[in-house]
Amino acid sequence: MGHKILSKGTTMKGLKVLCLAVSMTAVSSVARAEFRPLDDAALRGMTGQAGITVELQTELSMGKLAYQDQGYLSINNVHLSGMNGGPLDNVRLKLDIAGQGEILPYGFSDLAYLGSQGTLSASNPDVAAAMQQTAVTDSSGNVIGYGKQLNGGDLAIRIDPTNIGDPTNVNDYLTAIDFGLSIGSITVSSQGQGAFTNSGTNLFSNINIKGYLGPTDIIVHNNGDGEHASLPNGTKLGDSNVEFDTHFKITDMSLNWDHSDVLLVFNLANVGIEGMTIDNSRGNDTAGSFGFASASMKVARATTAAGQNALAIYDANFRADISMPVFRVGGVNIGSVNFTDFVVDNTNLVVYGH
Repeated sequence: MGHKILSKGTTMKGLKVLCLAVSMTAVSSVARAEFRPLDDAALRGMTGQAGITVELQTELSMGKLAYQDQGYLSINNVHLSGMNGGPLDNVRLKLDIAGQGEILPYGFSDLAYLGSQGTLSASNPDVAAAMQQTAVTDSSGNVIGYGKQLNGGDLAIRIDPTNIGDPTNVNDYLTAIDFGLSIGSITVSSQGQGAFTNSGTNLFSNINIKGYLGPTDIIVHNNGDGEHASLPNGTKLGDSNVEFDTHFKITDMSLNWDHSDVLLVFNLANVGIEGMTIDNSRGNDTAGSFGFASASMKVARATTAAGQNALAIYDANFRADISMPVFRVGGVNIGSVNFTDFVVDNTNLVVYGH
């Protein structure tokens, strides 16, 4: 199957053909007093099996999301919109159930395809790297497409722009989906304080984020219901898993870091951050990123070495450059903080109740 950038808009045509096929089958069945149901291969040939495309425009608000144990962890006053207000739009979700060996778009393969067609210049280092990173080859080494080659029955969900703008302008694609996210506070509270009030201790507050969403892929790999030993700690992973891969750029972020311990590394209080950016625009390992930070992981059911049923998050990877031009401690700006080539890799987490 060739690489596709535009929405698969064959649904109405396929429906008409399918209705005609059903009518003809019914007439034939009456004449011969037998039924001949169409198998999947025949249906695929008739309808094109184009998958499902959903164009999304939304504005989301949520007063509180609370996790209850003996107390509560709450995320309060969440609002998702476009970067400058109004709805989040120009978002397309594409769902495909892959055939054996089918190549579907993945990561920046759309831009790689445009580079292969000469629409974008392959002299652009990011385009050239994307072409190399997403190329799928046959046994002779010939490129047969750009994206990811999947197994039969794998479910692929892709988020990318409905309208990429001028296909000769890389920046149009990269800025096609802008977003704004605000969170009033993230708090911990006791049972007596309740889940439906804003009382408790703030971990973070006044979180405001603006940025761009790049291509995002979710793939449910259909490998059966077995399990195998995989993680170094002896945890057995389910053979099937869900793979997440997303690209994003934060252009302006501010927050109050009231009380928190993050990744057991940063333990700060009464910190204010303004003008924070997260991207991948400097240092090493930027080729093919188009300046976007990236995060990926796999998720599967698991059984620990002690026999505990669990959720495994593994092969986690995060790559970014982080800049905090205003870093306040106790209300006083102490200067800027910058991380270049900030990488979290070879990371596995096993989560279970206790």
